[in-house]
Amino acid sequence: MIYKTRQVLILILFLVCVNFSFLGAQLQLGTANNMKVNWQKQFKKIDAKKVVLEMKGTIPHGLHVFSVIPPDEPANIPTTLELTPTCKGVKLDGKLQEKGKLITEFDPIFNTNLRYFKNEVIFTQGFLLSGKANKIEAILKYQVCDESGKCVMQTEEVNWSE
Repeated sequence: MIYKTRQVLILILFLVCVNFSFLGAQLQLGTANNMKVNWQKQFKKIDAKKVVLEMKGTIPHGLHVFSVIPPDEPANIPTTLELTPTCKGVKLDGKLQEKGKLITEFDPIFNTNLRYFKNEVIFTQGFLLSGKANKIEAILKYQVCDESGKCVMQTEEVNWSE
């Protein structure tokens, strides 16, 4: 009898743990979904070998997105744009550029200046096409944080083809 009671208690404990793990994962997923930036992408073909991407990000109230400029000391993760491994015959033309109201704020926890944008940011990147390349596949990687300091990494796919 004691053996069966112990088995039932272990089973109940296991189910409670699984339930809390699932609930925690759902809460984290909900947080990440609430911390998304709305991106509008526009490509301009300059000539047969050059394409320029402009990405305008609308940042929800209470959130901010970090600059492409890395901090002096390790703290936040700067925004980057990388070509995907399947993107052939394309090179980045220069560095990812940013426009908007850049906020620089000293963070005493990390003992360094953090650079970020609120409300809106525009990232611009040029691409050079070679050979028969007629498509661009890239990923914008950015860290978005709320006012409490909770941060999540986000990505945005960037695709263009003729």
